[in-house]
Amino acid sequence: MISFPIEILGIVFLAITIAAAWLIGYLIIQKRSERAQPPPPLPPYGKVHFDDEMITYFRENNEKTSLPWQDLSKLRILTTPDGPFLPDVFWIFESQEEIALKIPSEAEGMAELSDHLTSLSGFQSAPFTKAMGSTEYASFDVWEK
Repeated sequence: MISFPIEILGIVFLAITIAAAWLIGYLIIQKRSERAQPPPPLPPYGKVHFDDEMITYFRENNEKTSLPWQDLSKLRILTTPDGPFLPDVFWIFESQEEIALKIPSEAEGMAELSDHLTSLSGFQSAPFTKAMGSTEYASFDVWEK
């Protein structure tokens, strides 16, 4: 039978103990960091989502505002002279005499929503076209219930 000096066995046992402790600590830290991951940041001008029932705008600070389609009573476009380095076109969604949503055209998902909005029955193309060419403070009514 092979015999090892007690010092070597002690060193091997110590090395195995240190490796096991390190591995356990590493796995615990990995698991915690997976749970602690913050949600991915929103785009600089927020994100818009819509479906058949509702329009939802997530601002860059993660605040969420929603408007059911059935409550939408008026749609207009607000323009400013702030472009091209800042948002200069905003979609204003109104319900019962109040502004429910104000979404910059640069918000993620706004291109798809604007395609949907321009296909609404009664959407007025002439003011929309004027708004897209405006470089000053102006408001353009493009749809009303």
